[in-house]
Amino acid sequence: MNDTELDRLLDSWQVPPPAPALREKIRAATVRERYAEPRRRRTAPLRPRLRWLIATGVVFAALTVAMGQGSDSPAGSRIVQALSELWEHLADTFQAHRVAALVSQIRGADPQVSIDGKPGPALVFQHSMVFDLEVPGDGLYSITFFPKPLNGWKRTGQVKETYLEFEAGAHHVVIACNRRLMMSDSPIMVRRRGTK
Repeated sequence: MNDTELDRLLDSWQVPPPAPALREKIRAATVRERYAEPRRRRTAPLRPRLRWLIATGVVFAALTVAMGQGSDSPAGSRIVQALSELWEHLADTFQAHRVAALVSQIRGADPQVSIDGKPGPALVFQHSMVFDLEVPGDGLYSITFFPKPLNGWKRTGQVKETYLEFEAGAHHVVIACNRRLMMSDSPIMVRRRGTK
């Protein structure tokens, strides 16, 4: 059979009509689909993502240690250094998100400032990870919450359950919030910025 004969055979073939039951099923499905509520996109919960992030970090740490112990070549040490820097960058990014979340929580917790036992001025929130406090007669201080030392910053206190307590120069500062803060026992880092 060649192409011409096949074309003639297909042209002469009569397609049977669809069964009435099939037509009804298709109509019913079309109506259901047309008037159904749109499907909502399901988002994955945070916990599995966090587990994967932790697992990835553990694998990177294990690889870094293993490569550092088993290789004396310069290429091996560069790989170890690159993996170490990547891990440190991931840890710093995670910590930055935690600090930004704590600052946001303080902002929304109606913070009341007390300097040396007297009411103080309101906090100034200009950055997602730092806020400022004007100490009358002493100048402007910036406050943040990173656990590792920062150049130019002093650790002078820590976050308690519902308040922050620290020293700004020679002044004792307490910032009371109306709810429990998420990163209790975090160190408070303070830097004097001078007068406003």
